[in-house]
Amino acid sequence: MMSTYLNGKKAAEQQRRADRVHDLDAHTISELKNSVESAKHLQEESTLRSEAKLSALSAEMLALQSALEKAGLQKEADNLRSELASTRKALSPPKAILVASLAEIGGPEDLTRKELTVTVPADRVVKFTLLVSNTSEVQARNGTIGVRLCQQCSYAPQPVGFSRPPGADDTDRQRAFLQLPATEAFSTIIAIRLPLSTTAGFSIGILARCENCQAEPFQTLRFNIR
Repeated sequence: MMSTYLNGKKAAEQQRRADRVHDLDAHTISELKNSVESAKHLQEESTLRSEAKLSALSAEMLALQSALEKAGLQKEADNLRSELASTRKALSPPKAILVASLAEIGGPEDLTRKELTVTVPADRVVKFTLLVSNTSEVQARNGTIGVRLCQQCSYAPQPVGFSRPPGADDTDRQRAFLQLPATEAFSTIIAIRLPLSTTAGFSIGILARCENCQAEPFQTLRFNIR
């Protein structure tokens, strides 16, 4: 009987130990599962952060690449514009510009003066200074200055260095020149005899041209009579 009791007690003790081990193992396994889940969650968060960072870096790189490509194209476009401007300049060099104006004899020269008030003396001869100015920055080469008087007006006498072109009317005179430097002016005194019918005013035409001049029509200069 005693032996049976002891054996039963020993078996109960072993069962309790087994139960405690089982409980401990179950707790340990639960903690391990929690640790694994936590580690997995942290890894997922880290992965998401890494992917977001990678995406941001990729977008930044694409933007930088686009900017570099645009900068390269802009530079190329600027170079093409500069080359085109240089080509146009070479094909179309600057032109000389000849401008006619009036001045009183011995008076100040005003290159913008297109009108003059004069007194007609008894002999009906009006004298004035004609100016033809090169207002450009290039020299005018191989040109002519033409003068056309009003109808029934005549030269008294014709200006120095001028002559009547072949086949032209008697009111036309012309003078050739080899060069007229930039910003300089040609001047000459012109004397015109007016007909008795001219009492209010009159006009003359000036045609100034050269081989490298900007094409200009007749420039009209007006005279008022006091």
